[in-house]
Amino acid sequence: MQLAFHAETLRRERCAPVRGINPLLDNYLESVSAQLANHPGAWVHRHARFCPQCLQASGYWQFGWELLFADACPIHGIWLIDACSSCGQALTWRRARLLRCDCGRTFAGHAAVACPPAVSHLSRVVTEKLLGETSSHALGTTDGLDVEQLQRLIRFLGCYTDTDPGPRPQKIVNLDRLSVSWRLVSLAAEVIEQWPTSLHAVLDRMQRERATDGGGRLGGRFGYFYTALYRGFPEPEFAPLRDAFENYVAEHWRGALGHRNRRLPAGILQRAAWIPANHACDQLGISRRRLTQLIGANKIAGETRVGLTGRTFIVVRREDVARQLLQIEQEVDLFEAARMLGLTKRRMQSLVVRLFPEAYRPESAGTPWTIPRGRLDALVGIADQLNSAETIEDGAVAFGHVLQFWPWTDATVADALAAVIARTLVPVAALRGISGVPALIFREEDLRVWHAGTHPLATGLLTVPQVADRIGIKQEVAYALVRSGLLSSQAIDHGKKRDVAWVSPAELEAFGRRYRFARDLAGSMGCSPRWLIDGLGLLGVRPISGPHIDGCRQVVYESTHALRQMVVKLRAFRRNRR
Repeated sequence: MQLAFHAETLRRERCAPVRGINPLLDNYLESVSAQLANHPGAWVHRHARFCPQCLQASGYWQFGWELLFADACPIHGIWLIDACSSCGQALTWRRARLLRCDCGRTFAGHAAVACPPAVSHLSRVVTEKLLGETSSHALGTTDGLDVEQLQRLIRFLGCYTDTDPGPRPQKIVNLDRLSVSWRLVSLAAEVIEQWPTSLHAVLDRMQRERATDGGGRLGGRFGYFYTALYRGFPEPEFAPLRDAFENYVAEHWRGALGHRNRRLPAGILQRAAWIPANHACDQLGISRRRLTQLIGANKIAGETRVGLTGRTFIVVRREDVARQLLQIEQEVDLFEAARMLGLTKRRMQSLVVRLFPEAYRPESAGTPWTIPRGRLDALVGIADQLNSAETIEDGAVAFGHVLQFWPWTDATVADALAAVIARTLVPVAALRGISGVPALIFREEDLRVWHAGTHPLATGLLTVPQVADRIGIKQEVAYALVRSGLLSSQAIDHGKKRDVAWVSPAELEAFGRRYRFARDLAGSMGCSPRWLIDGLGLLGVRPISGPHIDGCRQVVYESTHALRQMVVKLRAFRRNRR
């Protein structure tokens, strides 16, 4: 007759006392019976195992010896035995006597062999898991696992940490024999004991061994370990196992890692130590060509990988990208600097070298300027801190007017703005409705004194096309202004069929003081030129030049006190309507 370990059956067959006589024994019997019924795979059924030192001390056979992967005695720190040392036969439950082999050898007399401390420690945890006990010996990665889950973890770690796991690592024959399971349990015990350091060392080895044939995919480098990890351990109790792998990937993985990977959490790309080049370009807001230049200049560490299909890809170090991002945030390109200063791109390009000596361009031709924000922010900050003015008082001039009409070279303009940064040239206000440095208002005398002390007076004559380029109008408008006499010029005979009209810088400056274009007035108010012209007409202010007056394609007003007053009224009217 075969007797099963079932509490009621044992009591019925008088192998256990009646319920109630010994409550502690009753609880023990019920717990073991439940575990046998609920976790049949947790036990070694075909063979028997024992600890010779425990048999010498007590003479009792312990149920914990029959647990799968509990291969050592946690009390004495020795390997269990499942074969007779005299006859060599594997122990089965068909033997005649419990404590003696059929060959006559007593089990208590067998020699003991010490096991690694990690193995006996793991055996203790497995045994306590079976009874549902909370062990003070349990390791962090085993917390919350039941006995069946812990055994799955041991099988997984022991199989995949082997240096030669084979094509189907977890398919092992005779795993219930100690001669087979000892290696697997030893490997798993070391990994669990030194968690997660030992696991990371195993993953390092996997990366190195598959460096040439594994490609740049996680599955290629880690093989079935990666697949089995996410397919076989989806329960929340295995979160420490998944976290350990994902932390390793975030810190040490150098292969491809993209958003298409659905197994890894979305946030791992924000923690990965090495990231794909296209992600780095997105973070930095730069082109792939610029990233390659940064790698070549050793500002960002990058490595080229080759996948299984032969496709090459680049990964870069995240911390270098983050450091470069901080630097980029303190820099702007030429277009952004021009926008911040209220200048045209062309004007900005002519000023950048002299005004921002720390600006640089990458080595390759055709790449844009990179301008550190220090001096740029200082200049913008000065303009923002000034009191705003509706109009320009007599004896004052806006820097936008200087840019258009004064005979200053680009070098002079750059030096003047540098003097503003150095506070040796101080603006008195900022013209409302205009952004950047053109809005700066200076006392005209201050500008002339500064210019006389730092630059020689410009006396070169300008051609009409040069005048048009300087004040930002079409050449036909400039010629119309010359023909109407609003812009004085002088004709010089060069021996050609027609004399060439030349405009002196003084005449150009005088024109700028005396006349205003409707487009400039409208721009300062944030309205259309047509609205401004109609509004001034209703207030009795008429232009002196324009399409319907002398054929000039720009409407021009004389800069009188009446004009300034009416512009202030229109600005107030427009502001109140909002």
